[in-house]
Amino acid sequence: VQYADYLKLPVNFDPREQWPNCPTLKEIRDQGSCGSCWAFGAAEAISDRICIHSNAKVSVEISAQDLLTCSDRCGFGCDGGYPSSAWNFWSSDGLVSGGLYNSHIGCRPYTIEPCEHHVNGSRPPCT
Repeated sequence: VQYADYLKLPVNFDPREQWPNCPTLKEIRDQGSCGSCWAFGAAEAISDRICIHSNAKVSVEISAQDLLTCSDRCGFGCDGGYPSSAWNFWSSDGLVSGGLYNSHIGCRPYTIEPCEHHVNGSRPPCT
């Protein structure tokens, strides 16, 4: 990768430090045993962008669950999807709020239980 000589990039950059009042930047979500990384990635990025753009005046958790049910316009639910189509869906139709599994946050929280990904722990293993 080549950069213009005048462009100075920082050695380190942590968005959690740059925007400390945006709590979604610090959140780690668990998709459970569902192939919903495409929905989580889009929902998390949209949530973060809303907070950053508003200078932390608006903090909302966008629902990954809502994206899982957007029919074939975004993807195939737990069988994968397209982050770019998720962004397009948000832009054209909008998305509701929704937090983590069993959080009761927002209109449509995630409905799939967290599980242990390749480690032994207190939760059931992912299938």
